[in-house]
Order: sequence, then structure tokens, then C-alpha cells
Amino acid sequence: MIVNSITSSVHCAVFIIAVSVCTVAIVLITAPASAKASPFSPLSIEAKALLDSGWWENFASANHCELMGVTCNEVGSVTRIDFSSFHSLPGKLENMNWASLPNLEYLNLSNCFSTGSVSIPDEIGTLSKLMYLDLSYNYYLQGLLPLTLGTAPN
Repeated sequence: MIVNSITSSVHCAVFIIAVSVCTVAIVLITAPASAKASPFSPLSIEAKALLDSGWWENFASANHCELMGVTCNEVGSVTRIDFSSFHSLPGKLENMNWASLPNLEYLNLSNCFSTGSVSIPDEIGTLSKLMYLDLSYNYYLQGLLPLTLGTAPN
């Protein structure tokens, strides 16, 4: 009788542990990357930079990697911004916190700024992983190219 009671208790404990492990695994797998990040994590800072730029004011998404024109790598860091299909981008280049996008490799803003005057901020030249930059067909660009573009590593 004591053996049956101990066996039942062990089975019950194993069952509870198994259910707990499965529940935690399901929560971790189904939670989006942006929800797992703390407000001060690099991913949260990237998401805030994108949303604060005003460029996506007409697009609502809980995940910054799902914003139109944005591509992220497997861990949720922004690697591409392609607005070549947009013809009137709200805001200005200087509205973006470029320093918050350390993994940006590709930036295509061709034919995006159809009104107003737009200057190229120095911070774009500090993007150490940037391999592609297209600002063509933006007739309202003004000023000089930032010197930092000439010293960019890529």
C-alpha cells in the first residue's frame, strides 16, 4: 500500500513537471521576438527608432520586422530598409536615429522624397555594416554629402 502511494506521488510529480516544461516551451516559442526584448534591449531600441522616425505612421504592427520595407535577420535586428516603392516618405532622413540600427546593411530610399528639402545626415556614414545606399531620384536632396560617407568601412 505504501509502495502504491509513493508510485502515485512520483507519477503525479512527473506529470506536473512535464506539463510545466511544455507550457514554458510553448510560451517561449510563440512569443514574438519584440515581446521578449526588454525596453532597453538592442531590439527594442531599433523598434523605437523605426517608429519614432514617423516613416511608418500609416502602418501599424506590433513587430518592427513586419513593417513595410523592413527586413530583419533571424534574431530580429534590422538589416534592410527598402523604400524604393514609396514615392512620398513622411518625415526626413534626420528623423531616424541611425545609431540605433547597427546591423543595417542595405538602405534604399530612391525616389522617396518628393517635397521639401532633405539633407543627408552625417550619422548614415557611421553605419559600419552598410553595404548598399541608394538615394537616387530624390530631387529635393540638398547640401553636401557627409564626410562620414567617405570614411565608412564598407
